[in-house]
Amino acid sequence: MTTDPACAGGVDDREVVLLLTTMPSASENPERARILVQSGRVACIARTPGVRSTYLYEGRLEESEEEQWVMKTTRGRAKELLARAAEWHPYAVPELLVVPIVDGLSTYMSWVADSCRSSG
Repeated sequence: MTTDPACAGGVDDREVVLLLTTMPSASENPERARILVQSGRVACIARTPGVRSTYLYEGRLEESEEEQWVMKTTRGRAKELLARAAEWHPYAVPELLVVPIVDGLSTYMSWVADSCRSSG
């Protein structure tokens, strides 16, 4: 693959990755998802409601109902989203995991890369 000098941080903007996160089960989630897609930051977000999370936070055992988000994006856009997470993610310490894609249908991979275009 070639490196696109216009992409975030000089990272190959054609490399497709998954960005995983959990979000609170709340009515603002559809709007937040639309903004991320319409801005070109992600090509698609698959939202799975009804996820029960159990975790330790600030020394307390917590349980919450959340949505699991699987975002299809590029490595450059994922780096941008990680760097700007505090601006768009409602959690103080969000789960944001970048998962590399080993292979995939070339037409789908191209669609994701083209959808995550650079925008001002």
